[in-house]
Amino acid sequence: MEQSQPVSQFCYWVTRLVDGQVNPTANGAAAAATGAGAAAPASGGAGTSQQQQTSLVSRMRRLLSTWHPVTAKLLHQLQQRQQQLLPSERPSSSSGSSFQLLQLLLNEFLLHEVERSVYEDSMRELMLNMVNSQVNTVLVT
Repeated sequence: MEQSQPVSQFCYWVTRLVDGQVNPTANGAAAAATGAGAAAPASGGAGTSQQQQTSLVSRMRRLLSTWHPVTAKLLHQLQQRQQQLLPSERPSSSSGSSFQLLQLLLNEFLLHEVERSVYEDSMRELMLNMVNSQVNTVLVT
């Protein structure tokens, strides 16, 4: 908040944040930034895929539940800063509305990134299962 940054920088940060939650071992910096440095479940075993999916869903829920209060506080501070910089102007509802629209935009972008990451992870798992199924079929015949 100390420096002005373009929206693209923020979007890049959100994307890294979500990707770090999907695969915390691949991007330790993003996982550490969110305080979710939990290790991924060990591979192997019958229920590993289900456990990984459950773990992914729980990490995404935790991220989404912490996201809203953080953005609300951030935008509240931005609104206060604007009022301090422009004390002669009366706070207007349009000013508050623009911050609310910004918060909605940020929330929707995060939700989009979460959905994209979950989709990509599910597709990766599906493709891996298809390849393993084909390999097992070839080995049996």
